[in-house]
Amino acid sequence: MIDTTRPSKRELNKARKRADIVRIASRMFLKQGYAATTMSAIADALGGSKATLWAHFASREDLFAAVVDLHVGTFAHDVEEVLTGQSFSLPALRRACLRLIDCLLRENSVLLYKLVVSEGTGIPKSRTPLHARPRHPALRDHGLFRDAL
Repeated sequence: MIDTTRPSKRELNKARKRADIVRIASRMFLKQGYAATTMSAIADALGGSKATLWAHFASREDLFAAVVDLHVGTFAHDVEEVLTGQSFSLPALRRACLRLIDCLLRENSVLLYKLVVSEGTGIPKSRTPLHARPRHPALRDHGLFRDAL
């Protein structure tokens, strides 16, 4: 009988490679901008080939969407930490607001905001990942935000 609960070594390697690509692409997009970051440059920084990138992402737009998703997921996780197990109270609301401000002012959050604002029209699908996808469960399902979202 095959154990289907654990991913295979091949699946784990593929997931690791994809995470490496997103991490490197994130650094390049945030530092150089969307227009100046090519798939060739990402492949060079990765130490692989463009074929490796194309095997994981159909386009640069898809790779950028994965970068945005990574940052949104990290942001949501960080905000969720302060909300988990909290009942509504003024101290809990204050902690949530302070964590939100802290998350918004982090270097990667500021860089991503600047990137999307400055190059938003040059990123063909830049608004789609945020608006077309379901909101992150950490924010969507928490009682403090459930009715607002």
